[in-house]
Amino acid sequence: MSATELMAWGLANLWDQGGEGSYAVRHGRKAVNDFGQLRRGDVATLDRHNFFEKAFPVLFPFGFGGIEADRPVRVDFVEHVQWALQYHDRRFQRHETFPFVSFGILQR
Repeated sequence: MSATELMAWGLANLWDQGGEGSYAVRHGRKAVNDFGQLRRGDVATLDRHNFFEKAFPVLFPFGFGGIEADRPVRVDFVEHVQWALQYHDRRFQRHETFPFVSFGILQR
C-alpha cells in the first residue's frame, strides 16, 4: 500500500458516521488536549479514541496499544515513543511518518 492509501484509511478511521467530528475551542494559554492522557479534572468516557491506533493501522494492527492508550500503569509519551523506536522489528523506525508525527507532537 502507498502512503496515500494508508493516510486515507487512517483518516477514515477518525470519522464517525462519515462526519469529521467536532472541534474544541477554549480561550486561555494552554492548548486543548485533543489526544492522549486525560488532564486533571477531565472526565473519562467509553468512546474516547486513541489517535495513534487509528492513524497508524499498520503499526497497531489489532487496534490497541497505541501511544498514551489507557493502561493500568501510566507510560509517559516520551518514554513510549522511545520504546517504539527501539522495538525489535524496527517497524516504528522504518515507518514513513511515525517518527515525524511523534516528534512534532513532542515539540508542540
